Amino acid sequence: MRKTLKSAAKVFVILNIFIVLLALVTKIPASSVYDNCKKSVYMIHDEEKIIKTGPFNLYRDANADAVEMNIMMHNDNTLKAYYYGNGSGQYLPATLNWLDEKTGKKISYFQYWHGYQILFKPILLFMNIKQIRFMYMILYAVGLIWLLYKMTKKKDYFLAGILAVLNLVFVIPAGFISLEYIPVMLLMFVLSAWCYLKKDIYASVFVFAGAATVFFDFLTAETLVFTVPMLILLYKNRAGIKETIKYGICFAASYVGMIMYKLVIMSVLYGKNYFVEYADTFNKHFSSTPKTMFFVNYTISENFQVVNISHGLLIFAAIAVITYILRSTELNFGSYVALLLIGTVPFLRYAVLLDHSRILYYFTYKALMGTLFSEAICIKSCVKGAGQVALEKKKHKKKS
Repeated sequence: MRKTLKSAAKVFVILNIFIVLLALVTKIPASSVYDNCKKSVYMIHDEEKIIKTGPFNLYRDANADAVEMNIMMHNDNTLKAYYYGNGSGQYLPATLNWLDEKTGKKISYFQYWHGYQILFKPILLFMNIKQIRFMYMILYAVGLIWLLYKMTKKKDYFLAGILAVLNLVFVIPAGFISLEYIPVMLLMFVLSAWCYLKKDIYASVFVFAGAATVFFDFLTAETLVFTVPMLILLYKNRAGIKETIKYGICFAASYVGMIMYKLVIMSVLYGKNYFVEYADTFNKHFSSTPKTMFFVNYTISENFQVVNISHGLLIFAAIAVITYILRSTELNFGSYVALLLIGTVPFLRYAVLLDHSRILYYFTYKALMGTLFSEAICIKSCVKGAGQVALEKKKHKKKS
């Protein structure tokens, strides 16, 4: 009990240090980063013309990068983050209108912590958005190579290979063209490395992960901070179904708790019930219309063609059934079930934020990195297990 309280206290202190850092960063004069933010917005606009007509439709990625620049070139309030726009959600055109014609109104964007400012705003003093993306993704690539090297040294060749492929498909390209992915991808990497290298993993690690994700992320592919590290633990047989459920609850509870923490602070400081206003915003993300749930086809050659989510669930269910039939697996049954449960996490997220996932399918599909990772481990374990069983039968037959 004492160890649990001590771990919880450490997490609470670290999170409050993040808040203090955010308060300090937001006090960097907006005028000092204005020129690089302005230059960055025009760069985003030029990129959007190419990206929108290219193989990956990432228009909303550019849109989100634009609102981040908009916030950092104007905002000096830690809790009441705001930008200048028309309230339509079309942040790139609104930001361009503000820069070119000074048209627009001050709009609150309080529903996020906007902790990404800690990573980006100080660097905007001397770099533009392209340089920042490049710097962080080079650092990410170096860190990834180091982790893959550690895995190969321990002869975890399959794990190193599948993570290399998934990162090359889902992470590296996204980070080079969109700033908003970088915080969640950095968190995913740090937690993955921690779970692989550390022998003792406690619930407090996932408590921290959930709270840190909601603090730094911009609602992109946040489930990856839980799914990828958890899958590494399962693959290494250092966790089972109980730990998966326990850590999943810890992650989800702290994620929601960090949101509530901000709303409590704001309600106390400003004498207004921000829970009601937040509920209205959440309902917009929660709402849905018929046939609006989208899923990304696994076929990379088809440029992640977006299809109805039921097709994706059908594919996942088929793989689950096939691997269960072949379940002469090196994994215990609990770990096998846990792998399949984690593979469904992105679908659950899509279901909870149905309309948000539909509108922003250009980048919410990246959460499926966790699903592909889960399926790859299941198939590999079952194939290896089936091979071992066949070998044993062959040896037995020779003896007889």
